This record gives sequence, C-alpha cells and structure tokens, in this order.
Amino acid sequence: MSGARDNCLRRLRASLATADVRQRTTDVESWLRQARPGPLPALAAHPTETFCARAEASAAQLRRVATAVDLIAALQEILGATDKQRSLVVAPDERLRALPWPADLPVEHRHAGRDDRLCLSVAEAGIAETGSLVLLSGTQTPSGLNFLPDHFVCLLAADRVLAYPEDLWAELRARPGGLPRAVHLITGPSRTADVEQTMQLGAHGPRHLTILMSEAPASHQQAVRCTRG
Repeated sequence: MSGARDNCLRRLRASLATADVRQRTTDVESWLRQARPGPLPALAAHPTETFCARAEASAAQLRRVATAVDLIAALQEILGATDKQRSLVVAPDERLRALPWPADLPVEHRHAGRDDRLCLSVAEAGIAETGSLVLLSGTQTPSGLNFLPDHFVCLLAADRVLAYPEDLWAELRARPGGLPRAVHLITGPSRTADVEQTMQLGAHGPRHLTILMSEAPASHQQAVRCTRG
C-alpha cells in the first residue's frame, strides 16, 4: 500500500511540475463563471421567513428588537442570565462600535478567549434553505468569537438573507478582494449525538446561539427585528 501511495504521489508531482498551473486556475475560474446552477428546491415562503423557521428548528433563538436601544437591552438581559460578573465580548466591527453602549455595560471589543461566556459578532449573510449563518474571518470579525463562548450572539441584517448556498458562493467569488481566508456556515448551536444517540449541546462550540435580525440595511445595523407571516 505504501509503495502504491508513493507511486501515485510521485506521478502527481511530475504532472504538476510540467503543467501550466496558472492556465489551470484560469480554466477553473472560467468554468465557474459559465457553469449553470443545478436544480434548486422551492422555498415554501419568503427567504427571510424560511430562514427564521429553519434556524429555530435547529435550536437557535431569534430575538426581535425594534431599535438599537432595545437591542442593547436584549444583550443586557442575555448577559444577566449568563453571568452578571462577565463581560460582553464584542467583535471590533465599526457597526458594533457605533452602537450607543451604556457606561454600566461591561463591553470589550476584542478577540475571544477560552474563558469568555458571551460574544457578539456580525454575520455576512444567512442561508434560507438551511437556516445557516455565514461568517467570514477578518480583522473586524475574528473567528474565535463564533466558536469559543458558551453563548454566541450574532447580528444579521434581513436584507442579507440569501435563498440558497449557491447564491453565497457566487457572491463571494465576485468580491473585489477575493475569498476570505475562512468561510464559516453555522447552523444552530454545537451538538452531537455520538454517545448513546442522546443529543448534547455544546459538544464542539457554543451551547447557545441567539440571532438578532435587523431590518436596517447591512451597512447600518441599528435596529433588530425578525418578520414573520
């Protein structure tokens, strides 16, 4: 087996050494631009409504807040239920820095640490078909915020709910700066049923996921509301 593996890898190295890698990359990018999407399942409702239903079915909590003040009140409520002595760790995103944070709310704009209990970040988009959040790695949205806390809170603009995963990849490929280093699709809190087929939350990440959906444009997320029906 080892000899066959070595022979296969040797042939691959020889092929890569003689091939025009740049041309291969151009061919792949051209194919991606011209490829037609495959069959897509019909959504039973508007993408935003579908997203809300699918996210809740995956054990995520959806909070409806009409103003920025109500948004902060919701965060204070969550923080109080989590641990009043802990800080709210907030992504160093300019949209979050612009919120009217009260002086008595312990907010820290930074990366997450292993002992942080509650973190807030901003989603790039949501996927209606699966109820998934899309989070991109970057200086303003560190990936650790998505996975290290016990309770992850994510702000999502309603106008950033996409119908299908295919819409997401087409949009990301068209970005002027290209794809980010990492794209995370998060559907509900972390879970596993490996042990005796019993569902356990928080196996590999947050035990709780709260989605705050804003009806304001993604560039001006000041109000949060999830519309149904």
